[in-house]
Amino acid sequence: MILDPMTIRGKLEGNPMAIEMQEASDLYRMDYGVTFVVNDKNETAAVFAGDLKASHLASIDYISAYLEVKLDEKPDIFVITPGAPFNQNFYQASRPMRHLNSVIDPHTVVAFYAGCPEGVQSEDMQRPFKNAHTVEEAEKWMFDNWDVQMDDTLLFLKSLRTGAKFLCYSPGVDRKVFEQMLCLGADSYDDFMKRAYELSGKEHPRVMFYPMCQNYFTSLK
Repeated sequence: MILDPMTIRGKLEGNPMAIEMQEASDLYRMDYGVTFVVNDKNETAAVFAGDLKASHLASIDYISAYLEVKLDEKPDIFVITPGAPFNQNFYQASRPMRHLNSVIDPHTVVAFYAGCPEGVQSEDMQRPFKNAHTVEEAEKWMFDNWDVQMDDTLLFLKSLRTGAKFLCYSPGVDRKVFEQMLCLGADSYDDFMKRAYELSGKEHPRVMFYPMCQNYFTSLK
């Protein structure tokens, strides 16, 4: 269900997880809900109460007014980085990738950079890729040998399913590790940017520098 392309943060319509949650609430006759919105300091920013679905939608609308980023068109290259504190290891740093799924396709280059001084920091995240050569094989191996620390692998594979070209560079992670995880690697920051342009296949690609995109709802107008 998480791998379904319609499972998108901030969207209820057609979202299989939201549909199942609504079905469960209907089954148990949960007619009333209270949704709290907290800010980056974990302080209450807003409260919405009433009909379960309506109050939840109201909270989404409230957050979207601050965090929704609507693109006029798809960039050819997204340059992304997670920012602190998630840039310590790739297990945490990979999270921005999953929040671009609705705006990328096989023609898109997603150029990821993070320091990752702790390396990947999750052997379990890498295991499906050590036992596979394709996204489909890695996905099957993961489900056959599931471990809770593969949670980010699940979402990482969902991003790879889009067919976008994922180019990764980190001083703390060997290039071969990224390539084993079905991404493209680079040897330096200069090489990273050069390869991103080459992979776009365009002389003058549209580039969007999008740090900490995991903090936003990104969609096309």
